[in-house]
Amino acid sequence: MDGGPEAGPSGGISGANAVDASSGGDGRAGNGGAGSNAGGSAGSAGSTGGGGNGGAGASAGTGPMAGAAGATVGAGGTTGGAAGASGAGGSGGRVDASDMPDISMPPDAPPDRRIPDGCIPFTCSPVGGNYCGLICDGCGNELDCSCPAGNVCGPRIPNLCGPPCPLCAQIPKCETGRTTVRGTVVTGASTNPDPVYAATVFIPNVPLGGKLPPLAAGPSCNRCAPLGAELAVTSAVTGPDGAFWLYDVPVGSGIPLVVQLGDWRYETTIDVTPCGENVLPLGKARLPRTQAEGNIPLTAIATGNVDALECILRKMGVADSEFSNPSGTGRIQLYRNNGAVYDATTPSQATLVESPAAWDKYDQVLFACEGMQTNETAAALQNFVDYTSKGGRVLATHFSYTWLYQNGAFATAGSWQVNQSPPPSPLIANIDTAGQGHNFATWLGLVGALATSTPPQVAINDPRHDLNAVPLGLGGQRWIYSDNPPTVQQMVIDTPINASLDQICGRVIYTDFHVANAMNGALTFPAECVTTAFTPEEKLLEFALLHLGSCGSTINVPPPPPPPPPRTPPCH
Repeated sequence: MDGGPEAGPSGGISGANAVDASSGGDGRAGNGGAGSNAGGSAGSAGSTGGGGNGGAGASAGTGPMAGAAGATVGAGGTTGGAAGASGAGGSGGRVDASDMPDISMPPDAPPDRRIPDGCIPFTCSPVGGNYCGLICDGCGNELDCSCPAGNVCGPRIPNLCGPPCPLCAQIPKCETGRTTVRGTVVTGASTNPDPVYAATVFIPNVPLGGKLPPLAAGPSCNRCAPLGAELAVTSAVTGPDGAFWLYDVPVGSGIPLVVQLGDWRYETTIDVTPCGENVLPLGKARLPRTQAEGNIPLTAIATGNVDALECILRKMGVADSEFSNPSGTGRIQLYRNNGAVYDATTPSQATLVESPAAWDKYDQVLFACEGMQTNETAAALQNFVDYTSKGGRVLATHFSYTWLYQNGAFATAGSWQVNQSPPPSPLIANIDTAGQGHNFATWLGLVGALATSTPPQVAINDPRHDLNAVPLGLGGQRWIYSDNPPTVQQMVIDTPINASLDQICGRVIYTDFHVANAMNGALTFPAECVTTAFTPEEKLLEFALLHLGSCGSTINVPPPPPPPPPRTPPCH
C-alpha cells in the first residue's frame, strides 16, 4: 500500500515502512514552503514488496529554482521487488522576493490582508476604469470597490464601473454568433442617393424613446473625439462606400440609431433580432432631409450669379422647407451677393461678413462665385480668419478666392496667381491620393464621377486658373490638380493654419471650377436649381460639402477598457 505521511513545510519526507508483502511507501511532494525545492525521499523497502516511488519535487516556492527530483530511489524488496522510481522534478519557482519592491502588508496587518512576498495585487482603479463590488486582488485577498460619482456597478461587464446604460440589459448573450446590424449611410436624396464617407453610426446611450440633446450652432472644435460608453452602446465609422457594421447591439423594437457627420445628424429607430445579422434597407441610415429628423448644419450661403451652391444641398436631399432668409427658421439661410434670393427681403452679403456676431451664428458659410472679382474689406477678412480659426467651416468657389489670396496665412498656403486664362475644357485633372485623397478617389469611382480610375482622374468642364500649386508645409492640402497646364482645382486648409492636430478646429475648401455656369442673379429660389442628375463637377462639390463638416483631425480609437477583475470571492 502507499503509506507515506504528509510532507513537511520545506519538502517531502520518506514514506513509512510498509507491512509485509506490500510496496514501500511513496514519498509525498513538498508543499513549496519558503525556499523549498526538494521532493521527498523514497519510501523504504517493505519486507517482501517493491520499493516505494520517490516523492515528487516540490511545487514552486519563492526561490528561483524549480523543485528537485525525489531524493532517493526506493530500495528493492527483500524478496526481489523492483526498486521504485525517482520522484519527478517540481515546477519552476517565482523570482526571489528580494528582487521585487516591498509591497507586503505591515507585520501587524490582519491575517486575511497579508500579501505573499512577490505578489503584485490588483487595485480598485486599474488603468482605463474602475472595479466595483467584492473582487479578489490576485494575491488571495478580497477588495471591496465602489464606483465614482455618475457611474454604476456592472452595466456592461460584471464588477466593472460604467455610466448607466438603459439598453445594455437588452444585449443578448449568444451561445453562437453575435447580434449585429449592417447597413450603408447615404445622403437624403430620395432617388440614387450617394454614400457618405466618415460618418459615425451608433446606438446612443439613451432609454427607449429617448433623444440626444440638440447640437449647438456656431463654430466649434470637432476633433473626432471617440464615442465613449457614456454616449454610445456600440458604434462604427463608414468607409468610402458608406458601409458600417455594428456589433453587440441591443435587441427589440424601437432601438435608437444615430447617423452623424459633423453637425449632420439623423435619428431613427430600428428593430433588432438577437444573435444574428440584421441588414438595414438602403435609406434607413442616411442624412436628414429636415431638422425634425435630427440636425442639419446651420448654413449661410452668399449667393453668386454664376454658381448656385444652394442647389447642391437641395440635390443632396435637403427639403425646400429648410431654405429661408436669416430671419426665418430654415437651416440653409440665404444672403445675396449677386445671385438668387429667397424673396424680396433677402439681406445682402455685407450684413453677414461685416459682423462677427453674424458669422458666429453658423456652422458653415458658403461663398459662391459672383462672376467677377470683388475684394473684401479688411474687417471682413479678419472676421473670416477669426471664424475659421475657432471652428467655422467655409467653402469658396472661383472668384471667392478674394477671401484667401491676400489674407494672412491663407495667402501663402497656396501659390496664387489669379485671373489667368482658363485651361481648355474639359480639363483632365488628377486626384491627389495622399492622405484622405485615396478615400476621395475611391468614393468618386463608386459614384461614377471618375473619367479614368488608374490613375484616378476627373474631367472638369468649366475649369479656371487662379492657383498654381500648394507648397508643402504651409497649411494647404492639394486634392485636385492638373499637370498641363499646372493648376490646382481644389485645395483644403485645416485651421488654425499649421496648428497641431490636437488644436485643429475649422476648415476651408477652395474650388477653382464652376458647378452651374449660368446667370441666376434675377431668380428666386428654387428657380435657379435644375432637377437633372448630378454632373461630375457637382459630385466633386457634394463630397466637398460632406468633408467640410467632418471632424478636424484624424479619427481616434477609444481607449481599451481594463481587463475583467481577477475573480470574485472566495479568493483562496
